[in-house]
Amino acid sequence: MSGKERLLFESPSMFDRLTVTEGDDGLRTPWFGRQRVRHGVAKLAEPAHLESPCVPVMLAGLALARPLRDVWMIGLGAGVIPRFVRAYLPAATVEVVEIDPLVIDVARRFFAVEADERLRIHEGDGRKLLAAGIRPQDAVILDGHGLGGVPGTFDLRIPGERARGAGPVGVVVANVWSAAANRHYDATLATYREVFERVHVLDVVGLGNKIIIASAEPGALTREEVVARAHALSPSSGCRSIWGCTSTAFTPSTICAFAPARSATRRSHGDAPAAASARRSAAISANTGSHVRVALWR
Repeated sequence: MSGKERLLFESPSMFDRLTVTEGDDGLRTPWFGRQRVRHGVAKLAEPAHLESPCVPVMLAGLALARPLRDVWMIGLGAGVIPRFVRAYLPAATVEVVEIDPLVIDVARRFFAVEADERLRIHEGDGRKLLAAGIRPQDAVILDGHGLGGVPGTFDLRIPGERARGAGPVGVVVANVWSAAANRHYDATLATYREVFERVHVLDVVGLGNKIIIASAEPGALTREEVVARAHALSPSSGCRSIWGCTSTAFTPSTICAFAPARSATRRSHGDAPAAASARRSAAISANTGSHVRVALWR
């Protein structure tokens, strides 16, 4: 955030202290705890403004769902992703589950997050709601603190089953800390690889986050296939498309990591990559040892 910050709100919440600030550039941010962990950045008049580099990467994962009609999201934050989906993906509806009632209130008061027929907001534990059996979803987004990244607290088979039952191809998108800040990262990635046929691990430029995009669809995708799916999902131009917001948010050299799923010949996360199939080779841009790096956008 550039410029000076103005404090708009501060209060203890269910789990930590929650503050909201606004910069002189009009960007509003919710912060959690004394460490000031940022959970979203929003420009109220511009739903397509994606300040956090995590968000366009997560949105790109939605292009892997076929079709994309129902999105289930755990963790509301500033409501950036729900507002974007409602504004620019008219065929999709979003249901968000947030465990902290103060976060829901703050999102409504300070981030223009209003529920309607295409955006439903539930107060509760998203893990329990998933386990209780929601109807199948085309995409499940895990963006709660630690969610999807700490073994033993969340059964990844649950969102996997919900996504896989939705249509031809469902997808799970999770925002997790990388190994440098998360001692459970390797175990988390191994679990995703056990549950899903395809697992992409996307690096977030400038941050310690990894975005895991997982689906039951086997095999690797070429860049051309991802482009085609993104355009089909949101065909309008510029930032009003999944592809547009992704390509404008990243430089031509931006790449991501691809972790072979359980069908691959190698199983150890640290082993050198095995010989790739012709289809996978078309997507590979460089071999980095522990991962195979794949370009998913220009």
